[in-house]
Amino acid sequence: MLEIIKCTACGGDIAETEVGVYKCLSCGRIYRSTDEIKPDNAFDIEDEVLLKKYRGRERVVKVPDCVRAIGSGAFENNNFVEKVILPERLFEIYDSAFCGCRNLESVEFNGSCLEYVNEDAFEGCESLHRVCITDLDSWLGIFFDEETAYPLYCGGDLYLNGELLTDVAVPDGLKSVRAFVFMGCRSLQSVTIAGSVTEIELCAFERCVSLKNVIIPEGVVEIGNCAFQGCTGLGYVVLPKSLKTVGYEAFYGCSALKSVFYGGSESEWYHIKMWGSFEKNSTVEDPLTTAKKYFYSETRPAVYAYRYWHYVEDTPVPWAEG
Repeated sequence: MLEIIKCTACGGDIAETEVGVYKCLSCGRIYRSTDEIKPDNAFDIEDEVLLKKYRGRERVVKVPDCVRAIGSGAFENNNFVEKVILPERLFEIYDSAFCGCRNLESVEFNGSCLEYVNEDAFEGCESLHRVCITDLDSWLGIFFDEETAYPLYCGGDLYLNGELLTDVAVPDGLKSVRAFVFMGCRSLQSVTIAGSVTEIELCAFERCVSLKNVIIPEGVVEIGNCAFQGCTGLGYVVLPKSLKTVGYEAFYGCSALKSVFYGGSESEWYHIKMWGSFEKNSTVEDPLTTAKKYFYSETRPAVYAYRYWHYVEDTPVPWAEG
């Protein structure tokens, strides 16, 4: 028997099954030459918890189940890897973990333990357009440190248990929709936000180009910078009376946004702090300014009814004049 060493694909033990043939006891990978097996191991794992470095050349990499954290630059500039399968017990991805993996196309997030993804974790992963998750609630709870910490920052598709994610219901109990959590998710068509939510953080839905309409419930007081920026398919938005602040460029680039239904009065609308553009003296039009605005009235007003709206079967509808 060959001395047991480690599989370059998954880190599992390898043993000789017949003369000149070696098999991984975990993933079943077959090696037909000892030259294919690297005694120094493709995975450099510290204390059986921290993946410090991956040195392999596999196209599909299954990170060993024992790993709880992926270290800084662990896969940095590895241009062999195309797909990464992350373990269920993973808790944190450190900065620049996958930075510069220009051929990385797909990442599978398994389990519900991941809490932190740090800066530049996926910076430069321009081919990464497919992300698969198994638990939506835990995904909504992940802290993505900044834009390039989010795997789909270049745009792509999000899959939940193998199904393309087109509709999302943010569960009751959450206080915020976290930053970047659906950024660039081009398949997302509709979102239902729970009444417990008080804040939609920066870039939460940026460039969700298939998102058609959004009803932001009463209780939300702040919409963060760029929260819906570049949602080019967004036709209307319902904003609650509770809203106090709209961040910089929150709806910029929403070229199809023609109607804004506000839950309060016209005077209350003008008390909302709207930050507009990041750039001073910008000539870019703010869709919240140019879109037609309607103010809520449960009954049809006697005059100027066309400026008001109400719900008809959960859909905002302007009152007809006369």
